Amino acid sequence: MASCKPAEQGMRAMKDWELFERTVGQAYRELGYDVELHVEFKGQEVDVLATLALPGSKVHRLMVECKRKGGSGKVGNEEVWETAKPFEALRPKGFVDACTLVTTNGFSRCAQLAAEATEIKLLTLRDLERLIDERRIEYRPYMEAALPVWNNQNHLFTDVACVDIIGQDRVGSLHGRLWEWATSDQRGISVLVGGIGVGKTTQVTELSRRLAEEWLKGGDCPIPIPIPLERYRGSLNREFLDHFVVCYLESIRGLRTDWSKLRKDIDAGRVLLVLDGLDEIPKLHTVEAIKRELSNIIDTLGIDGKCLITCRSSLFSTAESLDRALRGHISRELPGSPTDLMRLEVFSEPEAKSYLAKSGRQELLRYL
Repeated sequence: MASCKPAEQGMRAMKDWELFERTVGQAYRELGYDVELHVEFKGQEVDVLATLALPGSKVHRLMVECKRKGGSGKVGNEEVWETAKPFEALRPKGFVDACTLVTTNGFSRCAQLAAEATEIKLLTLRDLERLIDERRIEYRPYMEAALPVWNNQNHLFTDVACVDIIGQDRVGSLHGRLWEWATSDQRGISVLVGGIGVGKTTQVTELSRRLAEEWLKGGDCPIPIPIPLERYRGSLNREFLDHFVVCYLESIRGLRTDWSKLRKDIDAGRVLLVLDGLDEIPKLHTVEAIKRELSNIIDTLGIDGKCLITCRSSLFSTAESLDRALRGHISRELPGSPTDLMRLEVFSEPEAKSYLAKSGRQELLRYL
């Protein structure tokens, strides 16, 4: 069989590159972006410019560089640094806000380190296909409607410290701890407890707001679905959690889905379910009742998913009963051990000052 001439090989390679760039561009169109190929900014050419309208008349401009590799070749750190040069030139001028490098087969370890240093996101074509599959569930309208609400609710958000009840360590940033857990590959139940009015709902709303903002930009993070449990009558009153969640999402949030689809997304780590207010479920007056309700929640979610639960510590008469109901009964007896059990601390003096300054009540600072 005659081998291809160099000119024919060059034309074929060029067609492969063009096809790959068009494929990447189409993938971003399916993700909801407006796409242009081969855009030039003052001598700097971008393979794909993907723009996305965000709530509040903002526009997110994403620079996408395409690196097609034949065989099993992976992108190395040199190609990441090569991509970083135009990105660092264009971002300060406002031409682009972020940069993603897309390839066929993956990235070397050195390339991943270089990407962390240059704030470049790395994706394979398979990653893009997975993101497209996630978006097909029609979560976007729900997220776009919820984000302004969460922005409005949390304009006075102040980060606080927490205590890791299992490890007995004090953590300076509860929001940082929640974000790290939510965006990691960890699975299981995470429980946040605290006194009345210390800000448990505020903390999980801020986590939901930030996750929604990142997801709408195309970030690789779970879709937050916070569910207030104040309307849930509980398994002791013969109400099923899966039915309650689906009905709440459709009637209150306008998100039509079914539990099997939602459960699949939770299991795959695509959705983070936030159950806010365990203590607001009726008839949870004893440790045994709490244990049964937690068993029901875990049975409904399965052991592969990720879920964040908030609860007032005042529900329990003593610290020992809290440990028995949450730490003992979840991590030792029930399937699906928690990855975190955190107690929210009351405001420290610097946190209180930050909150009062944000709320425009500086006159109260003199009492601290």
